[in-house]
Parts: sequence; C-alpha cells; structure tokens
Amino acid sequence: MAASASTADRDAAKSPGELSLGPRGRSLAWLAGGVLAAALALETVLENGTLAGAVMSAGTWTRLFGSRVDPQGGFADLPLLACVVPPALMAAFAWLANRRDPLPAARTLGLAGLACGMWLACYLVISVRAGKRIDTGLTPLLRQAMLIVSGLVAPLAASYLAVWLATLLRPWLAGPRDVSRRTMGFALLAVVGLFAASSLAMNAGLWANLRVPHGDSAMYEEHLWNVLHGKGFRSYLDQGLFLGEHIQVIHLLLLPLYLLAPHHLTLEVCETAALAAAALLVVKIARRHGASRRAVVMLAAATLLYPPLQYLDIAIDTKTFRPITFGVPLLLWAIDALERRRRRQLVAAAFLTLACKEDFALVLAPLGLWRAVFPNAAVPSEVASDAAATKRERLVGLSLAVASTAYLFLAVTVLIPAFRAGEQTHYAADYYPGLGNSTGEIVATCLLRPWVPAGLLLSASGVLYATYTLLPLGGVPLLSPSRAAV
Repeated sequence: MAASASTADRDAAKSPGELSLGPRGRSLAWLAGGVLAAALALETVLENGTLAGAVMSAGTWTRLFGSRVDPQGGFADLPLLACVVPPALMAAFAWLANRRDPLPAARTLGLAGLACGMWLACYLVISVRAGKRIDTGLTPLLRQAMLIVSGLVAPLAASYLAVWLATLLRPWLAGPRDVSRRTMGFALLAVVGLFAASSLAMNAGLWANLRVPHGDSAMYEEHLWNVLHGKGFRSYLDQGLFLGEHIQVIHLLLLPLYLLAPHHLTLEVCETAALAAAALLVVKIARRHGASRRAVVMLAAATLLYPPLQYLDIAIDTKTFRPITFGVPLLLWAIDALERRRRRQLVAAAFLTLACKEDFALVLAPLGLWRAVFPNAAVPSEVASDAAATKRERLVGLSLAVASTAYLFLAVTVLIPAFRAGEQTHYAADYYPGLGNSTGEIVATCLLRPWVPAGLLLSASGVLYATYTLLPLGGVPLLSPSRAAV
C-alpha cells in the first residue's frame, strides 16, 4: 500500500457534508483571488496621481481620468469593476492558452495577483498611519517605508505582466522537444530586429525633433568631428581635452564609419548594434552552459527588454548616445573569455572595456577576485582543470583584480587630474556626497568606516536600486550568490 493517498483519493474520502473543491476548483479559487487582489491594487495605483506616475505620465493620467480627477487632492474616483476587467481578461487568455493543462498556469497567475494584494496591504497600512501624505508628517522610518512601497509600483506591475506572459508561453516553453536550429535563428532575428527597428525609430525621432541634448549625447559626435578637423579631443563643454572628464576613448574607434557617414545617427546605429550584440553574447554563453534553443531565445528577449539596458539606449532625460554602452557587450566578451580560459581574448576584452570608461574597473576587479576564489567555476567540460591549470587560473584572476584596481587608482588620481590642471575628478564629491569630498576621503571612509557605505546600500534608495535591478530578472542572479556579489 502506498505511504500516502493521492489528492483525488483524499478528496473522495471526505464526508458527504464536507466541502471539496477539487484540484480544478482550488486553482480557480487561486485565480479568482489573484484577479481580485490585482484589481484592488490597480485601482489604488490609478486613483493616486503620485503612484500612477510610476507607470504613466501625468498628462496621460489626466486625459484618461479627467472627469474623475480631484484637481486639488490629486486623486481620481474609479469604479472597481473597471479595474477588474484587465486582470480578468488576462486570466481568461492565460486559461485558454493552457486549456490542456490550465491548473498550474491558474495557480501561478493567482499567486502573482496575490503578491499585488500584499503590496496593497503594506501600502494601506503605511498610508493610513501617514494620513495619505507621502511628504509630510512622517517619521523617518515611515518615510523610508513609504518610499520603498511606492517605488515598487512599476517593478511589481512589470512582474505581474511577466508572469502572465510566461503563462501564455508555457505550452511553447514546456514542449516535448526543443525547437530546431532554424527556428531559433529566425526567432533571434525577429527579437533583435524588432529591438533594433524600434530603437532606431525612437532615436531618429528624437534627433529630428531637436530633442537630443548636447551633454552626454551630441557632445560625443563633436569629439569625432573635432578630431577629424584637427581641433583635438574636445567639445565646447570641455575645459581642456575630454580626458579631464573621463578616460573614455572607445568612441574614437567609430572614426572610420563617421568619416564615411558624418551624421549623429551613425553613432546611434552603432550603439544599437552593440546592445543587440550583447543579447547574442548572452545566447552564446547560455548555450555553452547547456541552455536549450528555446531558452536562449527567451534570454535574448529578456536581455533586450531589461530596463537598465534600455536606459543605456535612451535615458529618461533623452540622452541617446553614450560610449559606456559599448562596455556591455565587451564586458560579456570578457566574461566569456574568462570562462573559456582564453587569456589573450580576456586581455583584449578587458582593455577595450576599460576604454569605455574607467568605471568598468569597479566590475572587472571583483570579477577577477571571483575567478581567483572559484578558478574552476563555469569552465567548459572540454577545458582541462588539473592542478596546474587551476593555479594558473587563480593567477589570472588575481592579475585582473590587481590590474583593474591599479588602473582605476591611476585614472582618478593621476590621469584625469593631469588634464584638469591638477584638480580632482569632478564626480568624486558629486556622486558620493555621503562618503567624502575627495577621492582620498571616499577611499578612507570605505576602508575605515565600512558601516557608512553599508548604510547607503541599506537605505530606501539602495533597496529600490536592488529591486529595480533584480525584480525584472525574477531574482535569478541570486541563485548564484558568488556571481551576484560581483
């Protein structure tokens, strides 16, 4: 006799007067509860102009609910039934897409809706305590809590949509056989092509409407134009050569293309191609780690949909071109070379990555330290991992960590000040106001008083930053804590 009865046996064993929903009934109950919770959360967000600003502009909110908006209070009076319709329709589509086996999809989407309900409960508790005022009358702890809860609106909405999309694609993702190589190729071409077309269309629209700012966008084209015309590596914003701002020279490699097509959109095309290349490098690394063709298509799409990556393409302040973007595929190339123990490629990739901006040393140094601690992690099976190879790999990791740290120190204390008439880097005090007023003070604070930077990391803005970084990825990076620590 089996050690435990099946679910169906337990349901059949219930007394006649006892309510039994059964698996389908329980899944429907989860789904209905999730739809209701999501609807209540949606109503709360859309009624509050401040919260709605996380997912739409103030003008769009006013146009949508103009007749229901209280202009003085910044709130709109919305019927709950109207907010039930969107999650209910989404649930219906998910159920139909999984009609052969709808129960897992129903439970998953229901749990996602209940997560929205948990957010709503936290928000209501804090807002009632705060009298619905976010900016006044709050204790510091309540103010931090309100900031975190309010800031979760956009990532929570994105997560719900992601879960819904996953339930729609579940039959395709859970197919009995992997897709063919040709299907993978067409799918990747479609994903990259759609991203490139939409990116270039938006960039061209911003340029045509005179919305491209000079600083951190057109300034870089001016660098190329000035170099070609013998005026040096400078723009009218630079006090001297641009090297007094950043050790950032990677965009000079675009000179041959810019000479053939001297237009700002030439730079935008190159930047879009670099981001698309990042997705393809993710595909290469994932395939080497054993991911299916079906999975790598989803990974490529997730890469190009990742908000921080899209922010590099077009920032919220319409900055559309920054050479630091080229560091994304170059850093992935460095990671791939490190895992495959291609040392010459690693040196070339690390060198080019640092040419994108000195900031990348902050990533390469801990990456090298990770390799020194875990010399055989993520190494392909065909690569030898004997004692001698392990020792060499530790040395490679330590060398990368030491070289990156030394380069960063050299850049911010010697090279940049040399092009600024001896002044310290302009962003030392601006970017790290709580740590010191100079590079030396910042380093001393981090080494001698580590609780100060730890407090910044654990502040409301630090928690939100981590949330915005991890939540769109479903927290997957946390499955490998050592890599996440990098």
